[in-house]
Amino acid sequence: GDLISLAPAPRLEFQITGPYAKEFEASANSIAPDSGNIVIRALHRFAALCHKKPDFRIVLEKNLPLSSGIGGGSSDAAALLRGLCHYWNYDDKASEFHEMLLTLGADMPICYRANTAMMRGIGDILTPFEELPHSPILLVNPRKPCPTQDVFRSYKGAFREELELPQKFQSAEELSGFLSAHTHNDLLEPAKNVVPDIHDILEALKLSECLHAGLSGSGATCYGLYSTVKEAEKAAQLIRDTHPGWWAQNGIIGGNYSRINGN
Repeated sequence: GDLISLAPAPRLEFQITGPYAKEFEASANSIAPDSGNIVIRALHRFAALCHKKPDFRIVLEKNLPLSSGIGGGSSDAAALLRGLCHYWNYDDKASEFHEMLLTLGADMPICYRANTAMMRGIGDILTPFEELPHSPILLVNPRKPCPTQDVFRSYKGAFREELELPQKFQSAEELSGFLSAHTHNDLLEPAKNVVPDIHDILEALKLSECLHAGLSGSGATCYGLYSTVKEAEKAAQLIRDTHPGWWAQNGIIGGNYSRINGN
C-alpha cells in the first residue's frame, strides 16, 4: 500500500513520492488547511481539535492508483491520524474525533478503524463483523481515475435495500458464493460510464477463473477472489502480461491479513 512518514519539524513540510506522485493535481501539494490532499486537511483539522501546531515533516509514498475506489487517500489520512493520536496521547474514542473524521469523508471512520465492519448510513454507522476468512485477492485498475463525484452524477434511480449478512463465512469459497448470489454494486453501471475499461477488467478476471469478481467501491479498481494464493498470483501475472497498461496487485484479505502485500 501507500506509506506515510511523520516526524516533528520546525514548520509544516509535505512531500509526495512514489510511482503515482506526478499524477496529483497541483492543489494536492498545498500545505494550506484547504489543501487538495486529504492527508493535509486531516492534519490541520486534528491539530485544531487538539489546539496543537501542525509542525511536522510528512512524506507520502503513493503506490496505489489515484481515485481508484479502494480508499487509498482516506487510509493515508487515517494512518496519519493514528500516528498523531499516539504522538499527542489523544483518546480517539472521543465523539469529537469521530465527528471530525466524517467532515473529512464518508469512508474515514472505516479506514481509521481498519478492520471488518458493516457500514450503514453514509459510513457513519459501523457494526463489527466477524473476521473474514483467509481469502486471496487480486486488484486490477486501468490506471485511469474514476472520481466518485462523477460516478454519483451518472447514477440514476434508488439504491437497493440493505442486505442481511450471515454471522460468519467459513471459507473464501463460501464468501465468494454469497457475494455472487446475493450482492450487487449499484455503482457498477455508472462507473462503467465514467471508465468503460471496467467492463474489460471484469471480463479478464472472469477468464482467470476467480471465485468471484466485482467492482471495488465506486471504481475503477476491480477485484477477484481466489481459492489459493498461487491461483491469485498466476492470475496477476497473466493480466500483467496481457494488459501491461493495467495495475495489478495480489494480496490477502481476512484471516488477520487485511492489508495488501502486508504493507
